[in-house]
Amino acid sequence: MRKWIKEFVTSYREEAFKLSAEEIEAFGEYSKEQLLSRPCQVEAVQFNSPYRLVLLFLFDKTKKDLQITLTRLSWKNLSILVTCLLNKYAQLKLDPKEMHRILSNTGKPAPKNTNYSIDCINDVCCLSFTRDVRIEALPIQCGLRTDSGPESVAKTIFHLNHSQATGYGSRFSAL
Repeated sequence: MRKWIKEFVTSYREEAFKLSAEEIEAFGEYSKEQLLSRPCQVEAVQFNSPYRLVLLFLFDKTKKDLQITLTRLSWKNLSILVTCLLNKYAQLKLDPKEMHRILSNTGKPAPKNTNYSIDCINDVCCLSFTRDVRIEALPIQCGLRTDSGPESVAKTIFHLNHSQATGYGSRFSAL
């Protein structure tokens, strides 16, 4: 999992480096979070019932880039996770209610044909998959399909988010 995440972030960032300043502005106040800027740490959490693979990117400048923590967790322990994250990333002064909201939203029933979701708050980007994308390819609504490699998944998600940010992606809104 660590190797997959590192390759995902590397590929995602490579796509971000290709953007012009104007394109970066389209991401608005959460450009740092949506572009996975350095340094970012990754909390990978695998939930069950419903299954979600959550990649939580945190942007703590006091920690090394791409520190990755893997956790398996039951949804009933979500509050414990939030408390642990608030302590671990105390430097960020995260809002406990916002952290709980951003994580609990990933566990809600996914709309039909939804394969992933992304949500951001200051210093946090939450990317959630409804399946283990390392194993199972990511089908896309418009008939495209990615393989399960981290580079393919990263590029697909990056470009769909970029399209939405720039106003070209309204047809991809429910991924």
